[in-house]
Amino acid sequence: MLKQLLEFKQTDRKWHFGVLAGLSVGIPLLAGYYTGNMPAVKLASLAGLVILYIHSQNLAHRMITLMACSFGIMVSFSVGIFFGFNPYVASFVLGLYAFAVHLALYYLKMVRPPGNFFFIMVASVAISMPYQIETIPEKIGFVGIGTMISCTLGLLYSLVTLRRMPPAQEVISLAPGKYINFIQSLTFGLFVGLALLVAYLLKLDSPYWAPTSCAAVMQ
Repeated sequence: MLKQLLEFKQTDRKWHFGVLAGLSVGIPLLAGYYTGNMPAVKLASLAGLVILYIHSQNLAHRMITLMACSFGIMVSFSVGIFFGFNPYVASFVLGLYAFAVHLALYYLKMVRPPGNFFFIMVASVAISMPYQIETIPEKIGFVGIGTMISCTLGLLYSLVTLRRMPPAQEVISLAPGKYINFIQSLTFGLFVGLALLVAYLLKLDSPYWAPTSCAAVMQ
């Protein structure tokens, strides 16, 4: 088991993909530094993590996936920011949302890492923010800006790099059994919701770390 933890596994990611991810997260922060609006652009930077959902070596499929995941990130943030007014409601909604996300990604065959992690993380961060209903549209807008930056960078990156990559056959294996994914999704939802509830009951300063860590461990 220790050998498996320390083993370096082969990946099909290219070194320049790390540069792309850094730009997707860093450009909003750089803009915030020069405009003096760091709290807002942190949301755009968080949404920039959607770039990590680039997998396919087909341009059309890659961009469709990236735009769909961008919409999913915005939905995740919206769900979190709207239902953060009560700890018990927030915990229930986050658990239900984690269940739905895991179930949906399985049927969409998006089972490769990072999977459901960033959707749950964004919802957890949003649901733990101070509830100020008048600022909700603005915050969702900054998240949308972050996803648009990532989509633009992803398109430019794909146009440059895909020409040099040979076409590859993508193989996606799904777990057998009719109810296996339902049980997995139910487990995700239950423990993510419980993690947030426990964090609220313990009055942690940053309760979103509990469900985020829970989702990371269960990946």
